[in-house]
Amino acid sequence: MTGQLEHTVKGDITWIYCIVASQDGSLVVYGSNDKTVRIWNTSTGKIEHILVGHTNQINAVSVSPDSSRVVSGSKDTTLRIWNTYTGIIEYLFVGHTDEINAVVFSPDGSAVISGSNDNTLRIWNTLTNETVHVLMGHTNHVVAVAFSPDGSRVFSGSDDNTIRIWIMSTGMTEYVLKGHRSKLYTMAVFPDGRRVASGSNDGTVRIWSTSTGKTEHVLKEKMGWTSPLAIFPDGSRVVYTSHSTAVTIWNTSTVKSKHLLMGHTSGITAARAVSPDGSRVASGSLDETIRIWNTSTNMSKEVPKRHSKAGYPFKLAISLDGSIVAGVSFKSLTKIQITAIAKSSDRVLTAQSDVKAVAISPDGSRVISGLDNGTVQIWNTATGKTEQVLNGHTKYVEAVAVSPDGCRMVSGSWDRTLRIWNLSTGKTEHVLRGHIDDVKVVAFSSDGSRVASASNEEFRVWNTSSGTTEHIFPNQGLHRVNAVAVSPNGSIVACRYSNRTVQIWNTSTGETNKILRDDYNISWKYSPLESLVGGSSTFYALSKNYNEIATICKRNSEYKIKHVLWLPSYVRDIECAAYSGSSIAFGCRSGEVVIINMSSPADISDTVQKGTSRLGLTTFKNTIVNSLKKRFN
Repeated sequence: MTGQLEHTVKGDITWIYCIVASQDGSLVVYGSNDKTVRIWNTSTGKIEHILVGHTNQINAVSVSPDSSRVVSGSKDTTLRIWNTYTGIIEYLFVGHTDEINAVVFSPDGSAVISGSNDNTLRIWNTLTNETVHVLMGHTNHVVAVAFSPDGSRVFSGSDDNTIRIWIMSTGMTEYVLKGHRSKLYTMAVFPDGRRVASGSNDGTVRIWSTSTGKTEHVLKEKMGWTSPLAIFPDGSRVVYTSHSTAVTIWNTSTVKSKHLLMGHTSGITAARAVSPDGSRVASGSLDETIRIWNTSTNMSKEVPKRHSKAGYPFKLAISLDGSIVAGVSFKSLTKIQITAIAKSSDRVLTAQSDVKAVAISPDGSRVISGLDNGTVQIWNTATGKTEQVLNGHTKYVEAVAVSPDGCRMVSGSWDRTLRIWNLSTGKTEHVLRGHIDDVKVVAFSSDGSRVASASNEEFRVWNTSSGTTEHIFPNQGLHRVNAVAVSPNGSIVACRYSNRTVQIWNTSTGETNKILRDDYNISWKYSPLESLVGGSSTFYALSKNYNEIATICKRNSEYKIKHVLWLPSYVRDIECAAYSGSSIAFGCRSGEVVIINMSSPADISDTVQKGTSRLGLTTFKNTIVNSLKKRFN
């Protein structure tokens, strides 16, 4: 056994909290603190799906025996079951009252068991979406769970220093295994079901007899925090990691032979045996890599590097005619990449300071940015040269918007003011004062007669001719307003909050017309608010799981949803979005920007066939006029 490195996946996530392999060794599934689950093909070294839906970090994942499904457990207290072929969610399990630490499929795939910080285990039926048993007995967090090979028993490890063995059919406790002097971190059952291994903060791994409940071996080492244990298929070796850079393999017969797999440059957070024959071990680390180790050969291969999370776009804007897209990436906050879609060409604009906001004029001729030095910088998109730098604000300019006729722009600042500028002269037309906190978002009405703005304390509607406030609404929910829109006559205002809800107000009465949550299976986090307050009766939006684009038909304040376009897995790790008519731009955590020009709804089919034409341009038959993938460098 040489422990040579076979694959490395780099830089597409930060902390990897959990990692597991399918029984046939074809898939590695891992979850991280970016709230996503990723499915990796071990043969090609490529990510097949990025599963989006959880609202907090992923603590645990498991693959069904036939590799067709993945279950994930999250700090958001829910479990989700996903289809590994399509990347689409099948079930959402709700019942735990605190974060979930461990999940595992039963040997036949018909059940899932979960362990939580609410001190309980739950057994779920994966066919009916129902709870079979709630197992109570632990007096502290349940951090590890497992099934016996025949599925007749359930094992759990807890922060109360014990392991419990439960009868699956009755939910009753069979044994309580005591011996560890500190809380357990990890546990695994041997393939024959006769032994179970556990790792504790007391610096030991213990091997127990499941028939007597007694300790057989104690592997002593100052391990501290340990990742999930894994047992080789023949039961001959145990794999674990401490909070170091090495993967440790113990021989369970002699309890002496130890092999270290070295290569990570930071602490390892997850490790599992990968293949059924034990020839591969996968490990995930704080160095932002996943490594696949070959335990029997000297072969090694590195997977091509993906862009780091530090490089994903976080601000996007699209011109009214859909011809120009501009975006800003975390990797370089002073750079704005603009893409001319028809020409499939790029240009990079360098700002005087870090970019906080970006907008494009309706005709695509100008890019406007708000900077952290308090200025607004305006470029000509054809030449890439700066046309104007507008001075007046005294703090960050966090929001900018251009009027529909392209003659004016509005900026919102941390100095608690808005400014309306004439784009031809660069002169300030109005200084709008009244906010009692930093101005976070701004928007023009579709006729340019009003501006809506929001701070963390309130949102306001302004008359752009007089520069006066027409309406003030307090932020009663105390959630941050991250987008706002106002109707042409100022009678309707829509606000999108950080909790992903949208509230629509009647400005005449001050009453709420509607609150939009997840009821419609739409991601209101990235919805085009201007469509909710405008005259358009049909518009596009993302589905809640980011796997589809839907048409929304608005009739008499009600919304009819039709899911019209399935999105491939590589565009589901969405971080920001911009809409303009039938054009949609998505910024992904992978560092890519996907631009979609939708055809008329009548021409949209339910399936997507992917084909490629000229360099960088991807077309989808019957569904998308063009889809241009751009990577932010």
